[in-house]
Amino acid sequence: MICGPAHVEELARTAQTRVYVQDGVARGCHRGRRSLALGPAKRIVRVYVKGRFVAVKRKTRDGRSLRVYDLRSRRPFGERVDVWRIGKIVLGAGGTAVFFGYEAPEASTSLNDTGIEGYYYGTGYEDAFLRFKGSVIAVREGNRRFRFVGLDTNSEAAELGTLLTHGDVRIDVSRRDVLTLRRGEEAPIELGRSITNCYSASGCFGITSVDIASGRFVASDWNSAAQGGDGRLTVYDLDTRAQREACRNSTLYVLGVSGRVACSFRTPNGGRIEVEGVALDEGPDVDPETLQRFRGRLVWRRGGIEQSAPLP
Repeated sequence: MICGPAHVEELARTAQTRVYVQDGVARGCHRGRRSLALGPAKRIVRVYVKGRFVAVKRKTRDGRSLRVYDLRSRRPFGERVDVWRIGKIVLGAGGTAVFFGYEAPEASTSLNDTGIEGYYYGTGYEDAFLRFKGSVIAVREGNRRFRFVGLDTNSEAAELGTLLTHGDVRIDVSRRDVLTLRRGEEAPIELGRSITNCYSASGCFGITSVDIASGRFVASDWNSAAQGGDGRLTVYDLDTRAQREACRNSTLYVLGVSGRVACSFRTPNGGRIEVEGVALDEGPDVDPETLQRFRGRLVWRRGGIEQSAPLP
């Protein structure tokens, strides 16, 4: 027995940590230390355990709250967060929980953490996928693209390891924020540092997203906000181990199943859509912010009217 009495309801248990209910109160303990009271059990929706930390999701009068506790020091850790609803939660080994929150029934999905000061990363995220390793938070856009968010510098990083997988392809995090690409048991390829938390333009740089196609091609999008902005899209071929720069300073991109890339650009005269340097459309009415993959086609808008072409 790790700690606490036998034959009581358990809310969570690992090899070294236990959360249980005694006399209507939830309690948690780590490695046999004295337990910490976590409050009335009837208000607890779910608990998440990682090492010596436990994140407690509760019902409140106005919605839900999330609070992390350090069971070794027997005290709260970071900030309590109160929102209308809480979606996916990932608790890191450093004690920071990242989660999707909703301020109201019709509100957009926001990304938040429970770090030392609590941090709000903005809205507009898909709420189906959330991962957290090192100082890198990963969310998903569509079925193949994964976008990265840099952890607030005041929040404790998570453990290192595999951030995401797509078929046989996986992205690992090492050295806090370095992304490594690997397929199966093949030798890894270091992609570089993930995007930092952007407190200022001079400190805002790194890989913002990856796109994976056909289990073979991976596009890595690196951007910097310094000195007016800079960006480059690198495509990796895992069969040949070759890499090439596909787009420079593009607005949006679409990676095709063949490994070729369509990119959109802002120009002095409007916008341009191109595939591997060959223009598909250009002019004052071309909107570079509308390029996307839709129903197996490449789609964008010119003058508000949808245009399309085969995927590259």
